[in-house]
Amino acid sequence: MMITVFVLTMVFADGYQGGQMAYTEYKTMAECQQQGPRVATSYHQQGHPTSFFCQKIKRGPVKPISSAEQAEIMRKYPMPEMVTP
Repeated sequence: MMITVFVLTMVFADGYQGGQMAYTEYKTMAECQQQGPRVATSYHQQGHPTSFFCQKIKRGPVKPISSAEQAEIMRKYPMPEMVTP
């Protein structure tokens, strides 16, 4: 079964995150468009000139993964260490 979601995508003028990043999904276009300016303002305040767009997509349900699969993914793609300034 396919579901419809609205993806909030951030666009960074300074090339941050490769210039573009899918931020999160919303159930309605209105929710996406309401949150876009808030998220863009937050990134702008961090020094990254940002705009956004919302895109309607259809996708299948997310398949749950086992603990073993999750451990393998974490081994292959470790999270970067947080550095406190």
